[in-house]
Amino acid sequence: MVSVSDAPAAVDDLSVKLDKLPGARVAAYRELALALAKLALDDYAGFAESLAKVHGTTEPRLLARLGLAQIQRGDLKAAATAVAAVQYFGKDKADAEPLAEQVSVGLLLAAGLPEQALERASKLDGSRARMMRAQALIDLDRGREATVELDAVLAVSPDNLEAQILREYARSLEATGAARTDALEALEKLGRKAKSKLGRHAMGMAQLAAGNLDEAKKRLGQALEDISDD
Repeated sequence: MVSVSDAPAAVDDLSVKLDKLPGARVAAYRELALALAKLALDDYAGFAESLAKVHGTTEPRLLARLGLAQIQRGDLKAAATAVAAVQYFGKDKADAEPLAEQVSVGLLLAAGLPEQALERASKLDGSRARMMRAQALIDLDRGREATVELDAVLAVSPDNLEAQILREYARSLEATGAARTDALEALEKLGRKAKSKLGRHAMGMAQLAAGNLDEAKKRLGQALEDISDD
């Protein structure tokens, strides 16, 4: 994950024209790093453009990272294709690649299987794994546990807008009265900051959980308007 503060410098460095073309492996990693930096800057069209240039190597860790990026883009077929191509050679079966496992967890979440996703994600470390555990816990209506996971992510990356949105969503599931109102208001403000529709979607689901059906329908409708790579 590339932080928002580091992303502009990363894009500048990775966009420098080279006198000599790099090999396929280096070029693939370069485009993947550039894609993730663009994602941190909410440049979704650029993110998709750079992802399309990641090819030419079958290295397991690169394929797993590509699969994770495709999950973040929402292209589940491409994510599944990338992780399915991960292969290991040797007489003994290799340990599961943690990054490839994260892709599998992401696909389980997208398939509406949070129990299975949580079980597999519980064996993984890192901020992205915590985010996935938090999403699974939210889907299981276990907001307090999800908040703990997201607090840990924000302690390391306080500018992570996705984690901020999910935290307020999780907090709204557990809160009542004034505390729930505070969480929903915070979620509304974060939704306005986000260029993606994540905030609107989270707001709609939070309102649905609170029993505010008309408001939930309105917010989920907003989350579906004008969908594009940008």
